[in-house]
Amino acid sequence: MLISKIKITSSALFISTLLGCGGGGGGSSSAGSASVDSDSTAVSTATQITTPVVEQLDVVESEALRMSELIASDDFQFTSKQQVNVSLDLDNLLAANNQTDARAYVSVYSQYQLLPSGQYYPDASSRVVAGDLQNGQFNQDFIAFNDSDSYLIEVWFYDGEPALQKQQVLLNNQLTW
Repeated sequence: MLISKIKITSSALFISTLLGCGGGGGGSSSAGSASVDSDSTAVSTATQITTPVVEQLDVVESEALRMSELIASDDFQFTSKQQVNVSLDLDNLLAANNQTDARAYVSVYSQYQLLPSGQYYPDASSRVVAGDLQNGQFNQDFIAFNDSDSYLIEVWFYDGEPALQKQQVLLNNQLTW
């Protein structure tokens, strides 16, 4: 279909070139022969313009691959998303800080910045999952784009203690702490 449109466009260009050059303008017979020369020049110019375009399309058409000819490597992912599991087991960490019965809230972010103080500053709009930490445990799944490979995990305590933060690299579709 594309080739047909290009052939039609090429033909229209050819015809408009012929019509645009006109036929001569009367006068002596030598002017008439000049008119014939300009018409033949217009024809050869139009042919020179359109022929390479058609030849190029024939080359492109012959080089096109079929879907059945394409081969993807075994590790190629045909999706831009993946399911990620967040699994936190902070019993030992909380026991070391005497917070075994502390209520806490977990947030996971895909975008954040490291501040000069060493703390992380998360972009609130990039939070991908959140929920309560219960008995030091948190386990939840979310769908992530393949372009993110590290996340910030924050654990906020309801008693006003500073948040625990950890940058975690995605490994086998899991974030663990």
